[in-house]
Amino acid sequence: MRASGPKKGAADAGPDGPNAAEPREPVAAPAPGAGKPAWRAWARGVRRAWAAAPGRRAADESTLRAWLAAWAPWREARLVLVYVAFGDELDPVEAGWRAGDAPGPALATTRTVGPGKPLEVRAWREPFERHPFGFLQPPPDAPAVDLEAIDLVLVPGLAFDLHGGRLGHGQGHYDRLLPRLPGRVPRVGVTLDALVVDRLPTAPHDAPMSHLLTPSGMRTARTR
Repeated sequence: MRASGPKKGAADAGPDGPNAAEPREPVAAPAPGAGKPAWRAWARGVRRAWAAAPGRRAADESTLRAWLAAWAPWREARLVLVYVAFGDELDPVEAGWRAGDAPGPALATTRTVGPGKPLEVRAWREPFERHPFGFLQPPPDAPAVDLEAIDLVLVPGLAFDLHGGRLGHGQGHYDRLLPRLPGRVPRVGVTLDALVVDRLPTAPHDAPMSHLLTPSGMRTARTR
């Protein structure tokens, strides 16, 4: 399920938090050595251009779900932590998986409870409630999920690199959440092929991905 676009004044908001206004048009990829703000501006431009072509978006998301459904760790998982796509994020979750009408694991997702507080992990329960920033999330009575029971996690991001580096919105929610999961859990960054680059600027606290999923397929992140 994809949340509707951000409300006026809440551009690029999401579980990683609201962000300052960025240029509206796609820009050239940053030069080597550029900082995270430049990479965020570029990635947002690329995603806006992609989202403006509805036919391409639908085709890419369908392909993405087919790759995921064919991947053995997904088929073997009992519980997967996924995100609720917001705005121009790729939506990797098949409707049948949410409803239990198609083969696949049970789903959990995150709930944002307040500034400075860690993301909660709750069972996927609809109808969702709308957060003040515009994105959808489970209601307060959705059951809490034991993090030790999670077998796989799908992670949103503005961009990723071939070595598993992730560029988020800058609030660090996933960087704090992912280390709380068991070390055996595959961390799958979901994005467009155009938003996978050789190297992104990273910090020691940035949680790396083990895999990347794009419309061209699933790949294992390179060792840094």
